[in-house]
Amino acid sequence: MSFMLLRERVLYYRIIAALLLLAVTATVECHQYEERATERLNSHKPGTSLRVLAEKSPITHFSPETKRGGQATAVIRELLASADIPFSFDYTPWKRGYRLVLRESNVLLFPMARTPSRENSFYWVGEITPVHYYLFSSKDLLGGEISELDPDEKGIDRLSMLNKQAVGVVSGNLLHHYLKLKGFTELATVNTGRQNIEKLNRGRISMFASSSGGLYNICKKYTLDCSQFVAVAKLPELSTGLYFALSKQSDRDLVHRLTSAYQLLVESGKFAKIMNDRPNGEHKDQYLAYFSGRQKP
Repeated sequence: MSFMLLRERVLYYRIIAALLLLAVTATVECHQYEERATERLNSHKPGTSLRVLAEKSPITHFSPETKRGGQATAVIRELLASADIPFSFDYTPWKRGYRLVLRESNVLLFPMARTPSRENSFYWVGEITPVHYYLFSSKDLLGGEISELDPDEKGIDRLSMLNKQAVGVVSGNLLHHYLKLKGFTELATVNTGRQNIEKLNRGRISMFASSSGGLYNICKKYTLDCSQFVAVAKLPELSTGLYFALSKQSDRDLVHRLTSAYQLLVESGKFAKIMNDRPNGEHKDQYLAYFSGRQKP
């Protein structure tokens, strides 16, 4: 065999070996790609678990004494069952729940007020109920700068007139931060809404911040006279709605399934049936009728 022929055969076998190596490498890479794709698909299957957290309140917790409450929890359980999404559920303090839904994936927290500052931080699965926030005082303190709010009042900036008043707020909550941004300098923090009422009755504050529904429920729970309270200013930028909020890092397929299930629940009439005893609307706040003695609770 000539030297030239031998060299050609060596070159031929080298080419064959190189082609085989490329084929093996391509096969391995393709298999690895398929594995990664399968992992991504599996992460979007119905088996993806959701961690559901709620602050304990009348809208999230059923009361054996009154046989009422817990409507929002009933809604989310119905929603998750219809979407076939496995989940865990826990009541948690608001601050802890808020930290978790900000930092972790596949976490749902409710109820959360949907505000401009929070808009891009969460997926908003659906509204639970409209909510209206106010500064409340007592009839005994009316006079001067403090006057009862006319629900149909337009164009009057009451907050700038009241920002030097001593106002009770629950520490660290939405209303606390909002009033600080609005220039309120005499904010007295407490741990619960009931403590605000006690401080108002003792003359330690001249008003407190609350939703109308939240104050109504405190009156009901502790058998307080609702007619002693008057709304003196509305917080319009916060008076939007309470929502089911999903962490921004969550599975996109999970987001789609939750929002779709919510829409179906609304369209079927089940949502309205569960929430039928929440006396509130987007534009008209029916809770206000319970204050100032206009209607008995």
